[in-house]
Amino acid sequence: MNNRLILIIALTFLVSASWADIRHEKETRMKFKGMMGMMMKLAGANKPIRSVDYLSGYRSRSDAFDEKGKLESSSIIDLDAETITQINYKDKSYSVLTFEEWKAKMSEVMDKYKSESAKAEAQSEGAEHPGIKGSFDVNVERPGDTQKIGGHQTEKVVILIDMKGEAEQPESADNMETQAFGMKVRTESWVARDLNSDEMQAFGKKMVEKLGMVPGEGGLADIVAGIQQQNPQLAEAMETVQEKMKDLDGVALNVYTTYTTWAQGDQSADAGDAGEETPKSVGGMFGKFVKKKMQDRNKDKAEEGSVLLETTTETKAYDTSALSAEVFKVPADFTQKEWKM
Repeated sequence: MNNRLILIIALTFLVSASWADIRHEKETRMKFKGMMGMMMKLAGANKPIRSVDYLSGYRSRSDAFDEKGKLESSSIIDLDAETITQINYKDKSYSVLTFEEWKAKMSEVMDKYKSESAKAEAQSEGAEHPGIKGSFDVNVERPGDTQKIGGHQTEKVVILIDMKGEAEQPESADNMETQAFGMKVRTESWVARDLNSDEMQAFGKKMVEKLGMVPGEGGLADIVAGIQQQNPQLAEAMETVQEKMKDLDGVALNVYTTYTTWAQGDQSADAGDAGEETPKSVGGMFGKFVKKKMQDRNKDKAEEGSVLLETTTETKAYDTSALSAEVFKVPADFTQKEWKM
């Protein structure tokens, strides 16, 4: 399955809208930290990405631009026609995928997923696995901060997700050692209350039905449900977010997200003694006691974590004027090509 296709559909759910037609222009920056940041910078990343999203009734369009601000590609989803159209402006071509073709491809992906899962389970039967425990903590905060963005009064909403895990690994033939790790995700959204997402919700609901993603009817929804059954803490965390976000209607104009990771014994978590080792001269029961205390201290310091990635999405323009039907059409002089999966 083409990753871009999955991204198109995922991004469509994230487009903010009101009952009027909309044009939403945004700029996104991704800033990787540490060694990954150096690698991404050398690869030309960390540069602003401009995008424009359109929505009118049951049609949506997403435009992507190159580094010089030139229109590079567009993705159009038409729920009434049940088509996904990808436009390439570099070679003046376009490709069309029907919903039925998309579902057929997804069926192949799911069959492969089930087959590989069954194969992996059979191969690991009887083998010893390290015990892994996980927990998810979700909190939604409304500190009361406000600011005007593009003429709209917005309120700051902060979502904090704290994921923690512990894995038991053999330290010796008859001793297991517990390693702790985790990730913290902090998302700060500036939400405009005078805009609403009713039309987008209607669009998303119809697309879920059209693409066969309704729970209990097979498809992606059942795969997600299966994953949630295997990870009840994750399912509970997602339900908590949905429940707490019910009364937070509006459109997020600016969004800032920070991803922080940590691991027990991670030297980067603290420049001081977080990575100290137990003195080799200390042994016996007292040595084990000292080691346990040092591990607990290291874990507390490690949980401060190190930032892995920061993303910033800022609204440059938000227009609710009526859109021309031409916005959702392919240029007349473009040539149709086969969709490549």
